Amino acid sequence: MEKKIIITETQYNKLKHFLIKENEVEVTPTDSNNPSFEKGTMITFSMDGGILEIGKVNFSKSKYYSILRLYVDENKRRTGIAEKLLKSALDYTNNNLHGMASNDAAVSLNYKLGMRIKGGEDLSLTDTINKREEDKSLPMVGI
Repeated sequence: MEKKIIITETQYNKLKHFLIKENEVEVTPTDSNNPSFEKGTMITFSMDGGILEIGKVNFSKSKYYSILRLYVDENKRRTGIAEKLLKSALDYTNNNLHGMASNDAAVSLNYKLGMRIKGGEDLSLTDTINKREEDKSLPMVGI
């Protein structure tokens, strides 16, 4: 049985643009009844071997989308899949994206794509990685 998802015309046009632009990354609205996220803002970016899900937090005046899940198949890691997915999400959200980086590879990728520690935007990559080692996980935001 096919489910229908209601989205605005603006959301449709934005999704249509990304489906054409990002021919390797499929961008689709996600049907979710999760009350923590604004209705109609859950989006899935997927390609062979990886998936990234984002949503806009409900009850928040934040302009940021949150990364809910980023996963790449173990045998396809270090092949650029996470970078393509994250870049697509950053483009879709106009860099209004945040998530937690809990390892050096995640910090390096986020940094490469222009994300920085919230409140530490001027830190170098080395300083950011050192901070992650101290804190175990860092909130990173698109700038």
